[in-house]
Amino acid sequence: MLHNNDIIHGDLTTSNMIFNNGKLFFIDFGLSIISKKIEDKAVDIHLFRQNFESTHNELFKEGFDIFLKNYYKNVENSQEIKNRFEEVEKRGRNKH
Repeated sequence: MLHNNDIIHGDLTTSNMIFNNGKLFFIDFGLSIISKKIEDKAVDIHLFRQNFESTHNELFKEGFDIFLKNYYKNVENSQEIKNRFEEVEKRGRNKH
């Protein structure tokens, strides 16, 4: 998992993912950084959520719930990241 290796993709969209033979591969690391910051990981998830909702609206509710469930189950510091993601989401909503 990217975040367990402190890789922040920076452009985490379904266009930058390839699913092949039951495995998910990430591509296009042009905006990626290495960071241990919980904030950076939470923002990566937030940006993925925004993109997923706008490009795959019909799949968003169920698909993003599945993503979060599996992400939190497999990522280190999941509770901290979850809490920060919720804060980032609130900040994003307050800007509109």
